[in-house]
Order: sequence, then C-alpha cells, then structure tokens
Amino acid sequence: FRGGTAKINAAMSYGSSVGNGKHDVAQGFDLLAKTVGKLTGIKKFDAGAIINFNGFRKIVDAMGGVTMTIDQNVKSEHLTPEGKPRPRKAECPTSSNCAHPYTGPQKQYKKGKYHLEGWEALDYVRQRYGLPRSDYDRQRHQQQFIKAMTSQALSKNVVTNPVKLDKVLKAAGDTLIFDGNGHTVVDWGLALKGLRSDDMTLVKLPGRSLITNGDYLGEELEPGAEDFFASVQNDTVSTFLVEHPDFLQKL
Repeated sequence: FRGGTAKINAAMSYGSSVGNGKHDVAQGFDLLAKTVGKLTGIKKFDAGAIINFNGFRKIVDAMGGVTMTIDQNVKSEHLTPEGKPRPRKAECPTSSNCAHPYTGPQKQYKKGKYHLEGWEALDYVRQRYGLPRSDYDRQRHQQQFIKAMTSQALSKNVVTNPVKLDKVLKAAGDTLIFDGNGHTVVDWGLALKGLRSDDMTLVKLPGRSLITNGDYLGEELEPGAEDFFASVQNDTVSTFLVEHPDFLQKL
C-alpha cells in the first residue's frame, strides 16, 4: 500500500489486499497497527487480536453464552426476531443502494439484563442505526459486552484453566489471529489470572463528525485525545483519568 487518506478502518482492508482477489489478514493487521500508531503516537502495542464474525459467535457459544446488562433499547438492522436474515427491499439489491436495505420484523434487545447466545451477542454489538449517538453508542455497547465476557471468563476460570481455555480457542480455530509479541494466548491468560471486572476501566475518546459542504467525511478526535494517547505511551493513564474523569466510560 503506497499510502493515502481514508477512514482509519480502511487500513485493515488496504493492508490485507495482496492482489488477484486474495487477502492476507496478518498483513492487514500490521498496516492497521502502524496506522493507529502514527495517529496516536503510541510506538508499540504489546498484543493484538483479530477475529471474524463466525469466530466471535463460536467463542461466545463455547462459553455457554454471556450475561450482560443492556442499557438502552436496540433494534437489529440485520435479523428477524427468530435470528434469520431480514429480507432485502426489492429496490435495494445491494447495501450500496440504500442506507437501510432491509424490511420486515426486527430482532429487539430491550433494556435490562439478558443472557445472549453467540448469534445474539454478535448481532447486538453490531447495531448502530436508530441509536441516539449512532456509532458512539455501539462502541459503548461493545465495551460493555467485552467487560461482561471477561468477567464471566474469569469467574468461571475459563482464562486460567488450560482445559477450558483450550475449548474456547478450538472453537475459534483459524478465525482468531493473535500477536502477543512472542507470547501465546494461554501465556496472556495466565498473566491476567488475578484480574477482575472491577479492575477494568473503560475509556471513551472525545470525537465528532467531520462534515464539509454537507458531505460526511468521517469522524475526528477532539482536543484532549492527544494528551490521553501520551499518557498511554508514558504509562501515566491512571493519573490522567483522575485529572480527566470525563474520559471514563460511564456504564
């Protein structure tokens, strides 16, 4: 990839392309890490993981589902109440034709505490349409789910029990790509065995939509984000969050 200007998530796609319709996910991951590093000033990432939709669903099912609190009503853009794909509108043969190409009944996630199966969890964390803050609400829901998933994995010793962890990793199969700088997923699991959900702090970055002449160009970070990234690089995040509590994600 020779470079260019695009939304940050395009780095994964550009980096993965190796020609002739083929893709190398690890190569895409490398360009994504470099792009994020350039944007944030963070010079090194200790680890990273990529998993596709199918692998995500399989991992949740291997854990027996995940129980979490849903903080606002959400309607699925993609699935019916039974979990089947919603039919497309006749005038919308592809997603590029319409903003909302589907029709018919929608799966709904009501505010409250629920136990989600793999397909429900995947569908829920994908949704942004119809939410007051769109993708920002989706990001919060994804963080909430990860925290609930981690809490459940730790409480049931999934992370620290090699047999249980092996079951989850086998469910993911080759859909999971992990780079731990020489350490395996099991190594990381054992290193985090003392972690509890109350030890996890979720962070939100200030951002806004970038619109020029009525055209939506993407999102941009607001002032203050650079200071947070500097605290990550300098290992002073705790101090930064005490001084800037507005960066804390309220659950």
